[in-house]
Amino acid sequence: MADIFLFILIIGFGILLGRYFAMLRIQKTIAKFEKEHHLYLEGKAKVVRNFSHSGGGINELNQKRGEAKEVHLSQVMELVREKGDVRNDDVEKILEVSNTTAQRYLDELEEKGHLEQIGHIGRGVYYKEVK
Repeated sequence: MADIFLFILIIGFGILLGRYFAMLRIQKTIAKFEKEHHLYLEGKAKVVRNFSHSGGGINELNQKRGEAKEVHLSQVMELVREKGDVRNDDVEKILEVSNTTAQRYLDELEEKGHLEQIGHIGRGVYYKEVK
């Protein structure tokens, strides 16, 4: 009887220990996310703060963003001309933007008639310049 009790006690302790370490991993992940998210938000606030201190308002900030976007779109077109075709991953890496932003840029260039999408969905999709 004592052996069974000892066995159950050891198993229970193992389960508790496993949960404790899982909780520690989760807390570390949450702390890392909060730190990265805080730095991201802090950076965005710094940009807005710099514009407001320099006399620029939201209109100037939007204008700067629009200019940066146009530069990125022209960089995508240069990349297409150099390589012959381009994928979403290429745009992400070269411009250091998110997957969604890269897709938005490619969609916009396609809508303007500068690029043609080859393929429908997934890794096989790439874009070529419309001649």
